[in-house]
Amino acid sequence: DYKEVGPSLVVIIAIPASLIGSLIALFVRDMHLSVSAAVGFTSLFGVASMHGVVMISYLEQYWKEQKEGLINSIIHAASLRF
Repeated sequence: DYKEVGPSLVVIIAIPASLIGSLIALFVRDMHLSVSAAVGFTSLFGVASMHGVVMISYLEQYWKEQKEGLINSIIHAASLRF
């Protein structure tokens, strides 16, 4: 339940970013897009969106509890969740 557009955009942007990274990895490895790779993409999209939701939820919780600056909260949340 996001009350602002920004956190939702972060989660939504994770999906095309993961697609671009996966296509680059296929190109670098000189592999073709196959059925198994497409199934892997589908799984990757689910994991990327779920990770984005968990990251944003933890970031908002930490930011409210610690009353630190936004940048410090982002760094802490990313380092802890990574």
